[in-house]
Amino acid sequence: MRLSTFIRNNEEAILQQWEGFAQSIHSAPDAMNKSALRDHAKLMLKSIAEDIETSGPPQETRKSRQLSARGRERTAAEAHGSDRMEWEFSVADMASEFRALRASVIRLWSEASEETNSRDMIRFNEAIDQALSESIESYVRENEQRQRLLNAMLANSSDHSFIFDRNGRFLFVNRTMADVYQKHPSEMIGKRVEDFDVSLAAQVHRQTRHVIEAGEECRGEASVRSASGNEHVIEYRFTPILDDEGNLEAVAGNSRDITDRKAWERTLWQHANHDHLTGIPNRRLFIDRLNQDIKHAKRSRGLLAVLYIDLDKFKQANDYLGHDGGDALLKEAARRIALCIRETDTVARLGGDEFAVILMDAGDRNHVEGVARAILTRLARPFSIGDETVSVSGSIGIALHPEHGVLAAELVSHADQAMYAAKSGGGDRFSGYSPEDSQPRPVRDDRSTVIRHDMH
Repeated sequence: MRLSTFIRNNEEAILQQWEGFAQSIHSAPDAMNKSALRDHAKLMLKSIAEDIETSGPPQETRKSRQLSARGRERTAAEAHGSDRMEWEFSVADMASEFRALRASVIRLWSEASEETNSRDMIRFNEAIDQALSESIESYVRENEQRQRLLNAMLANSSDHSFIFDRNGRFLFVNRTMADVYQKHPSEMIGKRVEDFDVSLAAQVHRQTRHVIEAGEECRGEASVRSASGNEHVIEYRFTPILDDEGNLEAVAGNSRDITDRKAWERTLWQHANHDHLTGIPNRRLFIDRLNQDIKHAKRSRGLLAVLYIDLDKFKQANDYLGHDGGDALLKEAARRIALCIRETDTVARLGGDEFAVILMDAGDRNHVEGVARAILTRLARPFSIGDETVSVSGSIGIALHPEHGVLAAELVSHADQAMYAAKSGGGDRFSGYSPEDSQPRPVRDDRSTVIRHDMH
């Protein structure tokens, strides 16, 4: 019986024998199941059987053809190599597949036939060798193309791509990364980060050490200085690279310049949390800071005060000066209030001509009174706006934590009520909150004795 006929008649038995040989040699992922492997082996058997029957050398035949991506026909062996590249087989495992197929056919044919056709055996071995050669060539070709595409992608990527060995030396650097330090990529290979950026070295070594020891990726941000001296903010990701045994052999890094994005985020945050006219915190940021300061006051048991400030006679001044002049007056009022408080305190514009102040760790009530008097004194001074001079004053309401409330909303509301008490008393004064019936009660006009009813 011709070997080609034997292969066709005993295809299933050969495949079962082949599975026994090949079961332990595959390094492919689980996604490539036994069914897919059998299909490939079955296609190879059909191609080999056809090669045995031809009169010319096996390399001149092209059986079981499939169309390649380039439009030309490719052999079953070429398709095999391309698929093994896709499924990340090793070349050694590919060769083992063919050895197992050869062994399966020869063993079963020897058992079934008293005499073997030497010519068919030669043709069979030639066909197996040629198929293996075509498969490996296809595998290498696909791998080289993938590497070219990958290298081109990395080289031209706007991201900084690099690979460290276990000792922190560069194994690969793309052009974008090298351009940061005005180097050619080859000049950075084998060197460390500190050879180009000392300020970044400690953070990079700490993160790569974490990847090596924990075997997991890490992310972060860092500030770097380019060769031109400009400061940049980058975000980075370090990822472990494992060998076939699962051991870490290198660390892949990827980073990108997010300086512009950070600047835009700061701008958005500024717009969302600061008053567009005066530049000081708005109500949103004021409440956020007040909540944080209340937590601090609870821990430290220090005195916290909220001052609610309204400008007296602002409407008349605004009508006289016009819209632009009124805006200039508000900006100057904010500046004067800010001069009366510490950097740890907060001044905010709540809207219109209303401002608020948080006094952190105020020490005692005398300090709160002193700040209120200082604000009133500065606001009472004439405002020179352009060629005009106008005078306004302030009415201030004061609420203390925890005496007048433990929540931000309570303190703001009570300070607001106390402010109206000061305004109803004629303005240009401050008033402490009176808890009786939740109604503020104005006190004497003399600034030196205001707040006496509930601050002493």
